Amino acid sequence: PEYPKNYEQTLKVISQIKQMAEEEISDIDLLVLPEYSNCAGMSDMEEIKSHIEKHNEDYLFTLISAAKNNHTHIAVNMVIREDSDYFNATVFITNQGEIKAIYKKTHLAYPEKYSMGLKEGNEAIIIEVDKVRYSFATCFELYFSEYFEYLASLTPDIILVPSYQRSEDSRVLEIQVNQRALDCECFIIRASYSMGEESQKGGFSQISSPEGMAILKAEQKTGLFVTDLNPVQKRLRPLAHGLAKLSSREIIESFRRPELYRQGGHLVRNIHQYTYPRICAHRGFSHACPENTIPAFLAAIAAGADEIEFDLRVTKDGHIVVCHDVSIDRTTTGKGNIADLTLDEIRKEDAGVYLSEEWKGVRMPTLDEVFESCAGLIMMNIHIYDPGEDGSVVKKISELSKLYHVDHMIYLAGEKKVLEYSLRYAPHLERACLEAQQSEEILYYAKLYQCQRLQFFRNVSDDMIRKAKELGMICNLFYADDEIEAEEYIRRGIDTILTNKASKMVWFLKNK
Repeated sequence: PEYPKNYEQTLKVISQIKQMAEEEISDIDLLVLPEYSNCAGMSDMEEIKSHIEKHNEDYLFTLISAAKNNHTHIAVNMVIREDSDYFNATVFITNQGEIKAIYKKTHLAYPEKYSMGLKEGNEAIIIEVDKVRYSFATCFELYFSEYFEYLASLTPDIILVPSYQRSEDSRVLEIQVNQRALDCECFIIRASYSMGEESQKGGFSQISSPEGMAILKAEQKTGLFVTDLNPVQKRLRPLAHGLAKLSSREIIESFRRPELYRQGGHLVRNIHQYTYPRICAHRGFSHACPENTIPAFLAAIAAGADEIEFDLRVTKDGHIVVCHDVSIDRTTTGKGNIADLTLDEIRKEDAGVYLSEEWKGVRMPTLDEVFESCAGLIMMNIHIYDPGEDGSVVKKISELSKLYHVDHMIYLAGEKKVLEYSLRYAPHLERACLEAQQSEEILYYAKLYQCQRLQFFRNVSDDMIRKAKELGMICNLFYADDEIEAEEYIRRGIDTILTNKASKMVWFLKNK
């Protein structure tokens, strides 16, 4: 559309979009609309609130009906309200008239954050529809190369970018989209507004290919622009001069050295390079450090463990702390059950001196602190004893995993109630079954709760391991601190060994 200069023109843009969606997209697979398509040209937030209260329901209903009637997917960016918060959101409507995803812009521009008071999203999204993988960015986010590097790690086929960018040089916009498409090895569809035929600013809706070439450019023209593309097309190039061609991203990922340019960041460890068998540090490096503490987890990382395991409990005032026991009696200087104590009361007690005076001053960590210290640096096996009221613990883990972009580097372990809430509220996170660990019933529950993993006790039989493998499940063992024992369990088919002696077992595994 043409960028509106007043409210009357804003309403005209909305009318044009609705009419086009209803009448002109019957032979189109995917329609992408520009940023703020439900309130284009508006900047006063109170006016926007009043406007969307009046128009959003009808606007969205029209697009949902058009998507279903024309069998067309529609990606529409709009201001939406959730409770008392307002978001810049891209809504993906499938050709069945279903809302598949709502992406909330994660990098807000200055006016959005400070003048309009919009709320930021905290989650990058990848969805698959008709075997095509879509991800999302919005306008200002095109400037964040590291964000697009993360999107690239999600392996999208198409990234949808509704935009304004009214003040940016049009030449820069074209270069920027081409470069992001080349780096991410996918198509990028950027939809914006015409700023006028003579303008050298903004506009330039375009589609760029994985080769970094614009295959469609609207420049400053208005209307419905259509092109054909093969969404799963990738760019192949030689591994080196004279060698075989590979996917460009595959080459990049194989030679990446994040330790040089992302100091301690959340994507340092490439989980795709992990192999089995693995060593999981039980309660961290618990043989040498106070168990379930930050020093124990960081020591396990330093020792080269593949995973850490830790246990969660909920305090009287609803905080999630890391502790194996019901009470703090054994591992701290205090007394009492965690459920009967506040976080402040627990944090007053020392959680290191039970092991030795050298560890004096260590405190029991919260779940937030573990993520802050370890997320992205190591796989986390999170043992949940109590899922909390209405799955509050599961919800909190899911929230943190999205905040730190480590969905692929954690899994939730627990018994029936925990697995039920995990499947309900965090189905995207892997689950490890701990129900009925000492009997074959563990296989039944693992399958029932769609677990990807299960954790056996030391009495596991070869038949149980075989059946778990037939179900495609990863097999953990609790536990082995002896190399000969561990080697035998691995020979029998165990994938991950939980151990209290991380450095000893890592050395054994890497040198056997």
